[in-house]
Amino acid sequence: MNSTVFFIASFLVPITLGLLSFIVDGRKADIYLIFNLSLITITYLLGTLLYFESKEKIVHVILVKNNLLGEFYGLIVDPYSVTVGLVVLSCGILFLVYSIDYLSKDNKLHPVRRGKGKFYGWMLLFMGSTLAFLHSSTLIEALIFFELMSLSCWGVISYYGSAKDIVSANKALLYTHVGAVLGLYLASFLSLYYIGDTSLFSLSNLPAYAKTELLLLVMVASLAKSAQFPFYSWLLDAMVAPTPASAFLHGAAMIEMGVYLLGRIAQFINATFPIVLYVLVLLMVITCVICMLMYPLQVNAKRFLAYSTIGETMIMYIGVVYALAGSSIGLKATIAYLVSHAFIKGLGFLIVGVFEYTYGTHDMRQISNLILKSKLLSMGWFTSIIGLSGAPPFSLFFGKMLILASVTSVETLLYNLAVVTKIPTLMKYSIISLIVFSLTSHFLFYNMISQITIYGGLIS
Repeated sequence: MNSTVFFIASFLVPITLGLLSFIVDGRKADIYLIFNLSLITITYLLGTLLYFESKEKIVHVILVKNNLLGEFYGLIVDPYSVTVGLVVLSCGILFLVYSIDYLSKDNKLHPVRRGKGKFYGWMLLFMGSTLAFLHSSTLIEALIFFELMSLSCWGVISYYGSAKDIVSANKALLYTHVGAVLGLYLASFLSLYYIGDTSLFSLSNLPAYAKTELLLLVMVASLAKSAQFPFYSWLLDAMVAPTPASAFLHGAAMIEMGVYLLGRIAQFINATFPIVLYVLVLLMVITCVICMLMYPLQVNAKRFLAYSTIGETMIMYIGVVYALAGSSIGLKATIAYLVSHAFIKGLGFLIVGVFEYTYGTHDMRQISNLILKSKLLSMGWFTSIIGLSGAPPFSLFFGKMLILASVTSVETLLYNLAVVTKIPTLMKYSIISLIVFSLTSHFLFYNMISQITIYGGLIS
C-alpha cells in the first residue's frame, strides 16, 4: 500500500477530527484526545514504515495541479521530512499526555476547571498543521500551513483568556503573519511570475537573480517564525501560554519550523548566494549578542528557556548557512541539532510546569530552593540545563560537533526515583521519557539524519 495515504491521514485526523475537541470537556476531552493521538501515531508510523520499506530516496506525489498555479498541492516524503515529523509526533504526544494532568483544578499557578477540550483542539490543530507543513511540496501549500500554525499558536497563547494573554497572542500572530506576507506570499508570487509554478522541484529553474530574491524573502518568513532578530520579542511574550504548549512551540513546532523551511529551500534551489549568507550571518550575530546580554538576567524560568531557544535556534541557522553554500553536512548538522534540542528543551519546560503545578511559581529564585525536594525534578532540571549547554554525553554535544564539522566541508537510570514532591503520574512519566530522549536522541535518529542531502548533487 502507498505510504502517502497514511501520511495524509495523519494530517487530516488532527485538523478535522481534532476540532471536535472544542465541544467536549473534562474526562470526555481526555479520552477523545487519547483517541486522536492514537490515530495520528498509527497512521504516521505506518506511513513511515512503508516509506522505508519502499527504499525510495524521495517520494513526491502531486495531488492538485492546474494551468494557472502549476502544482498547487502535493506531498514530499524523504528523510528530511520524516526525521522532523517523528520528532513532532513524539514531542506532541508527550506534551499532550502531560497536559492531561497539568490542566487541573489542582494546578496552583493556573487552576483549570473547564475548557480542556478547547486547549486540546488548538494543540491538535497545531500538531496537524505542523506535520502537513513538513511534507508540503509547494510554496503555496507551505504558506497555507504556515499560517495555520500561526493561528493555532494564537489559540494556545490566548488560552487562559486574560488581557495580557490576548495581547501576547495577537503579537505572536501579527509578527509571524508579517513574516508570511513579506516572505512566503511574495516568494510564491515571485515563483509564479518567473516559472509559473511554486513546486519546490521547480525552484532550480529560476534565474540566478530570482533565486537570490526568493531566498531573501523566505529568510524573512523563517526568521519571523523562529523568533530571530528582529522578530524575537513575540516569543518572550508568548510564555503566558500553558507550559505544555510552550514546550511544543519551542521544541517541535513554530521555532523549529522556521529553520526547517529555510533548510528545505536550500535542498532544492541548487545554488550559492553570498549576499544571502552575509545577511543571515549578520542577523545571527545580532541575535547572539542579544541573547548573551539578556539570558543571564532572567528570573522567570520560562523566559530563561525562551532566550535559550532563541540562542539555540541561532546555532541551527549556522548549519543552514553551510547548507545554502551547498553542503549537505550543514543540513544534517542542523537537523541533528534540531532533534536534540526538541527533547532537551521540552524537558526543561515540563520541569517548570511541575513547579507551577505543585508550588505555584516559575521564579527561579524560588525554584532553586524547592528543586532538592524531588530527585526526579533535580535530575530533570540538571539534564535540561547541562544538556542545553552542549556538554557530553547529551545529544546537543553531537549536534554542535556536526555544526563544527560542516565548517570544514533504561531501567538503571530510572531506579530509585522516589520523590518527596508528589508529581501526577502522566507528568512524571513524560519527564522520565524526555530525560531518556535527551541522552539518546542522536543515536535513535542517526540513520535517518545521515540520509538527508541536498537534491542536485552539490557538496556532500
